[in-house]
Amino acid sequence: MMENYMKLRVFNKETTEKFNEIISKIRKTKDKNFINEIDPLNDNQSQVISDVLIDQNRSFNTRYDLGKYIHEIIFEAFPDRTVRNGYNNNPHFWSWLAFIYLNQLTKDFTIRNLINRNEHYIPAIGIYRKTWAQSRPIHYRHAIREPFRLYDQYGEKSKIYFNSKDVCFSGDLIESIRSRKSTAAHPYLNEFINLKYDRGDGFAKPGTSSKEDKKSARGRSSARRLGRIYKRLNKNYIAKELNAIEISQRIGPGFELADWIIKHRFDYYFGYQIYFLQKYF
Repeated sequence: MMENYMKLRVFNKETTEKFNEIISKIRKTKDKNFINEIDPLNDNQSQVISDVLIDQNRSFNTRYDLGKYIHEIIFEAFPDRTVRNGYNNNPHFWSWLAFIYLNQLTKDFTIRNLINRNEHYIPAIGIYRKTWAQSRPIHYRHAIREPFRLYDQYGEKSKIYFNSKDVCFSGDLIESIRSRKSTAAHPYLNEFINLKYDRGDGFAKPGTSSKEDKKSARGRSSARRLGRIYKRLNKNYIAKELNAIEISQRIGPGFELADWIIKHRFDYYFGYQIYFLQKYF
């Protein structure tokens, strides 16, 4: 049994590749025992990179909570931005983190196929960027790196992207919005998403990413459709310079904001600015 607290580590290349192979074996054979071939504390399989301790047995309700915790740990361990960025782009570091929380991320291997696809635990970056080559990048699917990145970008306002019920699965908004370069890092689009879809506690309303049905008009205002048609704004505007209200007014039918939301927009803006000031100053 692994200790509760352990120093931050990074897998060596061979262990990450073994982890990659093990995930495929588990999905194929439905035998979770392959995971015992890796010991995250074995010095032959990983190396200590910081004396900062991480709680391997800490329980998380959502990936937002997980991302927030990892953010705290990483900023404590690597206060220097250059060093921090180096690990942000290191697939072996995020693979080690995914491994130590694997039981939570798989509901103790009770989800379909016992475990999700490889890119959910080994990020499609670095040497793994082309391993699961698709028409567009899929690095945003990683179970821990993406929650960390979202919290780093938007603080509490990143909650909107995540499943509110379980740490095991990511939110539909991640696939709808973070999968596209044009929508992945637009602070005003994030503001619009919060104003449009927040159910009241920061998480998204039910049906936020529902599939569009043109016959019934179902999904007309869904985030899935938003992600797809957002690029239209660039035909007549510089989309990234539009604020949330301007996005709602120009992107098309279905994405209007209610008058009371526009009136209280300052509350959102003030909250985000507080996070920004605390983060950088």
